[in-house]
Amino acid sequence: MLNLTKEEKIALLFLITCFITGILIFHLKQCHLLGFITSENKSGQATVSENIERRMKQLKTVNINTASEEELTFLPGIGTSTAEKIIIYRKEHGFFNSLNDLKAVKGIGDKKVEKLKEFVIF
Repeated sequence: MLNLTKEEKIALLFLITCFITGILIFHLKQCHLLGFITSENKSGQATVSENIERRMKQLKTVNINTASEEELTFLPGIGTSTAEKIIIYRKEHGFFNSLNDLKAVKGIGDKKVEKLKEFVIF
């Protein structure tokens, strides 16, 4: 059929592989399976943190009264330091009853509570 050299066959195989990979990635993006990788902010740059927050909302919520330090760090705006403070506060003062109770933890204010409201349960 086609008389191709070994190098041409390798090049053709490479191009076909790239094409199939591109189709697969396009399909996965359309199915929102790779949505956390490709979101863009106002300047057109990928913003993984925004997509993690969106995915977190889709997947589950976190019980602020029983969550481990690691689970707390998945919440938007909560790093290891704030997670530790939440756990210490919880041990010293008992369970949180509302989002406003979180404001008693140093480093958590109105803006952070607003971000957390969709992800936290009691």
